[in-house]
Amino acid sequence: MTERNASAGGGRRTTAETQDRIRNAAVDAFMERGYDGVGLREIAKRAGVDPRLVGHYFGSKEGLFAEALELTMEMPSVGRKESAAAFLAQLRSERSMAGLLMTIRSTSNPQAVEIMREMIEHRFQHGLADQLLGEQRHERAALILAIGIGILVMREVIGVAALNGDVTGLTPYLEAVFEAVEDGPAVDRPEATT
Repeated sequence: MTERNASAGGGRRTTAETQDRIRNAAVDAFMERGYDGVGLREIAKRAGVDPRLVGHYFGSKEGLFAEALELTMEMPSVGRKESAAAFLAQLRSERSMAGLLMTIRSTSNPQAVEIMREMIEHRFQHGLADQLLGEQRHERAALILAIGIGILVMREVIGVAALNGDVTGLTPYLEAVFEAVEDGPAVDRPEATT
């Protein structure tokens, strides 16, 4: 299926290409101004499409926000050495930064907050919990996500100098945190009892 692209000289694009253009325009708009700061017409204009296509493909602003947010979020894996390094690298990615900015700039809207909470809990927290063993898997998964988001906020939003350089040297510390969260508190381990 193709659609006429009136604003770009009459070329044709597939439905998937049009949806991608809308999603990418939405990410940029929500990242810059948050959920309340942008409307569907502006997103359509950025994407170079008829505003009716936004509603046709995504149903509502909420639906488009959810898809745009999902586009920026990558599922972190939990583990020791390789995962800690990958986790740090992933936190520095352009996609993660876009998701963080969308999140921060949209927290004043209850609908956007609900979309973010559902996505974090159902997509990320549950996925991480499935990688963990033992009790309180969902709580420990939420803790890992909070650590990651905290690192991003401290580094990218607040600009803490200690986190603005090469953070690969922090990998052993992050490994220790992951190990503690994965294995549970030392008081529960057999070798820690007296």
